[in-house]
Amino acid sequence: MFMLTGRHIIIVTLLCLLSGCDVSVENRTPSTFDSTPEDVYPLSARVKRGLLVYSLNADVTVDGRRQDMTSGGGTIWRYDHAASCKSSVDFFYDVNYYWLMLFLPTSEHKRFPSSDIIRADIVRQPSSLALSGSDVAVGDTVQFSATVKDTAGCDLDSANAGWSSDVPNIASVDASGVVRGESLGSTTIHASAASINASAPVIVYAQGNDRIALQNNISNDNAVVLLDGKQPSGCVNDGVYRGSTGVDVDNVLPSNGCSSEVVVMSDDNALEVVSPLSLWTEAAGDQLTVDLKDPLSLPLRIWSVHGDHQLVQQKAEADLVWANVAFGDSHAGIIFPAEFTDKTGDTDPAKSYGYCNLHMDIIQDIGYEPGKLNVYYVDRVLQTSANAVGAWCGTFGMGGIILIENTAPISTLAHELGHALSLQHVDAVDLDADGNPDFEMWTNVMSTGSDPAITPTFTEGQAFRVNVNEISFLNAIGVRSGMTRNCAVGEHNRTCPAVTLDLPND
Repeated sequence: MFMLTGRHIIIVTLLCLLSGCDVSVENRTPSTFDSTPEDVYPLSARVKRGLLVYSLNADVTVDGRRQDMTSGGGTIWRYDHAASCKSSVDFFYDVNYYWLMLFLPTSEHKRFPSSDIIRADIVRQPSSLALSGSDVAVGDTVQFSATVKDTAGCDLDSANAGWSSDVPNIASVDASGVVRGESLGSTTIHASAASINASAPVIVYAQGNDRIALQNNISNDNAVVLLDGKQPSGCVNDGVYRGSTGVDVDNVLPSNGCSSEVVVMSDDNALEVVSPLSLWTEAAGDQLTVDLKDPLSLPLRIWSVHGDHQLVQQKAEADLVWANVAFGDSHAGIIFPAEFTDKTGDTDPAKSYGYCNLHMDIIQDIGYEPGKLNVYYVDRVLQTSANAVGAWCGTFGMGGIILIENTAPISTLAHELGHALSLQHVDAVDLDADGNPDFEMWTNVMSTGSDPAITPTFTEGQAFRVNVNEISFLNAIGVRSGMTRNCAVGEHNRTCPAVTLDLPND
C-alpha cells in the first residue's frame, strides 16, 4: 500500500491540480478461467491517479456477487461456477482512494465506467457423459439422449454425439439417438461425445400382459398382490393388484437392476412371498402360479388370574374375536386359537404384576405353557396407574407374556398381539416428513389412543411386518418358516412396503 507523507501530500496536490485527479485501472487480470467450482484465481490491478501509479485496497463485484479482495497486486477471487453455469463472468472494480483538497485528506468512492469492465471467458472441460432412455416394444421407437457435463456439473453441447448398438437386429439406433425395437431380446446402446463414452441397456419387449395365478384361495376373497419388478414404465415397487384366482399385470421384464418379488396376502390364507423371480421374459404371456396355504395358527393360552372366571373368559373371547377380525381384515393370514385356564381361585396371585417387572412371578404363581403366547387377565397391569391396560413382556427365553386388564378396551388384546408380532406404536408417526402424522390416533390398532368405537384396523404394511420381521413371535417359535427381514415402522424400500400401505377389505 502506498503511504502518504507530508511530502507526498504536496506532490499529489500539485499533480492533481496539473493533471487532474481522475483514477484509472491498468494491468487487469485474469482473462480466462476453467470450469472447476470454487477455484481460487489471482486478480490484480494497478490504480493510476494522475501521474502516480500505485496499488490500493479494492472490492470486486462478479456477476452481482461481491467479494473482498486483499491489497496489492496479488489479490484473490473465489467464485462458484456451478451456481450459474455461465460462459463468461464480468469484473467491476470499485476503488476507495484518498485525494487532498486544501491539504486535507478526503475519502472518495469511485465506480469505474463500463469501459473498465473485464469480461473473462470460462473454458469448460467435459467430465462426464450420461445416457437416458427407456425400454421399447417391438416395432416402436424411443428417443435416447446424451448429456455431457463439465467438472462443475454444467451441461455442455452434446449435439454431435455418436450412437451405436451392440445387436442392431434387436434394437437399432440412428445418428440422432432414436432407438427402434426390432425383435425380442436385450442389448446395449452406446454413445460417444466430447471424447467420453457411455452405454445403457435396453430391453425390446412384446406388448401385452403377464399373469400371476392364485391357487387354493380358501375364501375366494379379493386377495392383495404386491409386485416388485421391471415393467415397460420402469422399476415398480409394491405395485398393487387385486383378484381371487389371479391378476393380469403389464408385461414384466427381466429384472435388469430392479427388485423382483411377488407378495400375496389373503383374508384366510397365509402370506406368501415369492422372491427372487427369474421366470419373467421379454415376451408377453408369462405366468407365475402361487399356491396359497392355510393361515398361520398362533396358539394362545389365556389365564384368568383375577375376578370371576366365567366373566373373564367371556371378556377374553370377545377380545379374541375382535383381534381375529382386525388381523383378517388386513390380510395378515393369521388366526389365534385359544385355550382357557381358570386361576382365579388361587391364593398366591399378587394384586398387580407391575407391567413386566414381575413376569417371573407370573410364571411361578400362575403357570406358563411353552410354545404359546401366554395371556394373563388381571385386575391391574400396573398398580399405580389406571391408564396401563395392557402390556407385552417379550420372549424371556421360553415364550411371550401378555398382560390384559379385565376392564381394558376390546382392542387391547389385538394391540398387544401386534407388539408380540413386532409392530411398534404409530402415534404421530411422520413418515413423509411433511410435519403431519400419517396415522390419526384413533384409526390404527397400534396407536395408544385408538378408539374401538371407530373400529381401528391394521394396514397391509403392518400385516407384512408381522409375518416377515425376524423378531415377530411367529418366527421366534417356528410357527412360520421361510425368509425373514427387519422392516422398521418408518422403512419403505425394495424389501419393505410402507407401513401406511392400507387397502380396503373387499
